Amino acid sequence: MKHAFRIGAIAASVTAALLVSGCNDSNTNSVEEQPITVQEQASIEGMRILLTNDDSILNSRENGGDGKGLYEIRKALCEAGADVITIGPWGKQSGMGGRIATGGTLTLQEVTPTVDYVSDCSGALNQGIVFGLCEAEGICDSESKSGSPSDTVSLAITRFLPENYWPEGPELVVSGINWGPNPGLALIHSGTVHGAATAHEFGKPALALSEDIDLRCLDDVFYCPSFTEHASFAVELIKYLKSNELLETSETLINVNYPAIHDDEVEIGRAVQQECR
Repeated sequence: MKHAFRIGAIAASVTAALLVSGCNDSNTNSVEEQPITVQEQASIEGMRILLTNDDSILNSRENGGDGKGLYEIRKALCEAGADVITIGPWGKQSGMGGRIATGGTLTLQEVTPTVDYVSDCSGALNQGIVFGLCEAEGICDSESKSGSPSDTVSLAITRFLPENYWPEGPELVVSGINWGPNPGLALIHSGTVHGAATAHEFGKPALALSEDIDLRCLDDVFYCPSFTEHASFAVELIKYLKSNELLETSETLINVNYPAIHDDEVEIGRAVQQECR
């Protein structure tokens, strides 16, 4: 299945100063840390969640760097009962920030998940359907230029989802899970964060999810992230936010950076307010 869209006024520009939840001009000199306890309180059964990333929808690399995190959070969300639709870049878009297409044609092409994830959402309302976005007149192939995370979210919210799946659009946009962290000034260049920021500009609550990398992963895939624990944490976080009515406001834009943790390690979670500059 393929859908083509001529580029016009659908693209949203992402502001240079990212509007991260809790970040404002009155707190420019300090970063306040507070403990956070995430508890399962609310169900996300049936919640309409748009999923994107900047690592692509490919999931072909042994180290998981081109989309494994996307499929792990998709799996966890479907297991929690959410109605998930994935629209991700056709190819890697790491570090592309808020790049948007300004002309030509964007094509959305249905993608079959890799064998490890093909059945994860079979019981969901829309079966967790996955699309890749490229800049092409015809089909997307290995030579196609990829659409960006901001393109995927803009097109999904303004046209594709209301016209084909959800008349009211998504209730939440999740970008990630990214292979590698996006803290501090990395926000400026992050395709993952800008995917979430684009959703925010369209009035949707959004989460950007990134996971730190153990440097030993560069030499041995044993140390590369599985994203499983992060995905579970993210589902509980979404339930927590829903319980506290924080998904009912477009002001919610959260950047999550999950540490690289091995089985014999324990990490205490904490909420950190993003410093403005």
